[in-house]
Amino acid sequence: MTDMADLGERAQRLIADLTEDPRRTDLARMLHFLPLDDAEIGNLLPSLREVSIDDSPSRLLCSIRSDWEWIQGDQQLSRYLARTALDENEHSKGVLPHVLIIGAPKSGTTSLLAYLRVFPELWRHPRKELHYFDGRWQWGSEWYQMQFPSAERLDGRLVIEATPDYLQSPLAPERAAKLIPNAKLIILLREPLRRAVSAFEHRKRMIGAPLDASQTIAQELKDLERLSLEDLAHLGWRDPNCIAGSLYPYQIARWLRCYEEHQILMLRFEDLVLDPSAACQRVAQFLGLSQKEIPPEVRETLGQAWNVAPEPYPALSSHLAGTCRRSLLRDALLLWQNI
Repeated sequence: MTDMADLGERAQRLIADLTEDPRRTDLARMLHFLPLDDAEIGNLLPSLREVSIDDSPSRLLCSIRSDWEWIQGDQQLSRYLARTALDENEHSKGVLPHVLIIGAPKSGTTSLLAYLRVFPELWRHPRKELHYFDGRWQWGSEWYQMQFPSAERLDGRLVIEATPDYLQSPLAPERAAKLIPNAKLIILLREPLRRAVSAFEHRKRMIGAPLDASQTIAQELKDLERLSLEDLAHLGWRDPNCIAGSLYPYQIARWLRCYEEHQILMLRFEDLVLDPSAACQRVAQFLGLSQKEIPPEVRETLGQAWNVAPEPYPALSSHLAGTCRRSLLRDALLLWQNI
């Protein structure tokens, strides 16, 4: 088991390795996704400043450093780094995104974002999970806008930002609607219990877990069944967030109160896996992109798996799986089936 207190040590090791080889984009990506708090970031920032940003090919290190400097109060340096990461002038003004991929986590959002590279009319944010509408709203719209290219650089392309946790956040829908009311939203949903197990295994790899998936999910189910319907309707991230993260009807209802139905496209993870090309064409139609034939050399890579678990997940007992699907996950299962 990995305790949360060990995350700082893991981050320090990653930074040390990046100091030796800043070209390791895999290490930068690991650092980006570590759930560090502001105090730990303050402790680690001096070490990160020793890493050569100029030698990192992905510019992700530059973006991470920008965020950390912002947290520590140097907004001018943060802006310079953020604009540098995009090859923009420090004083250029970024546009706001036209499209948000808002979830659900562990439902293929990384894959979809990668597959959409086949459409030149899109600009996909190179850094997944900005977390502005759920975790960084207090940083202000200036921070969010400086994460995007200028209109001149975009030359008419649509901008996509993907943060899967937006779907579950009770605050994100109103915040997004306030800032970008005309945005289009893309939601991917996975069979809800399988998504719950995947979420558990992902968290276990990241920070460890004292129990196995069956024990964790069985206990979470009991805890959630004690909540009222009103509590469930307003539920955000709730540890361990396996079943809670799969309560799709409550989550989507909040977004439908802030956006029109025609602004939202829902896809199934399983359909994306079976036929990535068809899923991409549905997105293209939704966004008004040209319906062009995907070149054979690109089509061959569309089935590439992204964020695949290192080994198959242990199966839940049939009794526990049936209990979950007949109780709290029943409506989510029906919604997923009818997409």
